[in-house]
Amino acid sequence: GEEGLKEGSFANVDETEEVDDSAEEKDTTADDSDESEDPNLEEEDLEVERGMNRFVWDMRYPGPDVAPNSQFSLANTGGMNAPPGSYTLRVEVDGETQAVSAAVGLDPRIKSVTETDMVAQFELTRQVRDRLTEVHSAIKEIRSIREQTEGIITMLKEDDSNEQLVERVDSLWQSLAKDLKEVEEALIQTRNESGQDPINFPSMLDDQLAYLYSHVTSSYGRPTQGAIQRFQDLTELTQPILDRMSGTIHVQVTAINRVLREAGVGPVVSKGR
Repeated sequence: GEEGLKEGSFANVDETEEVDDSAEEKDTTADDSDESEDPNLEEEDLEVERGMNRFVWDMRYPGPDVAPNSQFSLANTGGMNAPPGSYTLRVEVDGETQAVSAAVGLDPRIKSVTETDMVAQFELTRQVRDRLTEVHSAIKEIRSIREQTEGIITMLKEDDSNEQLVERVDSLWQSLAKDLKEVEEALIQTRNESGQDPINFPSMLDDQLAYLYSHVTSSYGRPTQGAIQRFQDLTELTQPILDRMSGTIHVQVTAINRVLREAGVGPVVSKGR
């Protein structure tokens, strides 16, 4: 009989998803070819049992990677629709691989939509998804820098002999903390803590991207010119803020780390380091 219902994603013909169908659970090993490096490919270890196992794909690629407990207004950050095309599922058992082809077609009930329309939808959704992921990557980095720096300062204050060092680091930190706050508050509504909060506080850039993502991926057909223009507008609005993260803020982190290094203290780790 059938044992175990699994959800995941298939791989496009230019991608690889390997499933170990042995009785013991093993790590999934991606193919070494360039095709396996596609960022749309979601790696997943599948739990299997003796007998027949079923794998169900919801025909969606991974959605945006957002910070934990993020609150959005009228937005869904789930997976994005896979475009029509040929896909391949590769199953590996005891070192032997078998491949099964699968075709994703158009909804036959909607005659006006073409494959070109759905590919256009996928491409815009992917761009919005990646920009939202990039924005939340910056948000997560801001919070990490803040947590690390405040933790180091707290640790240094526990030793009275570090008073001069604390003053130097704290002086640099006050300037950096101000910039981090400005960037974070431009990207995300920091007062949102529950599902009701987006109703009470203004929507920031990440929420606007999430709403656009939901709008495009929930439709069935070619994106409107308005959706395309809105993405261009949001890209122009977010880019200077992301540039500030990779520029002046990382310069300030480097300055703090220089002082810490001279004192033999571990650094604040950030992407710009």
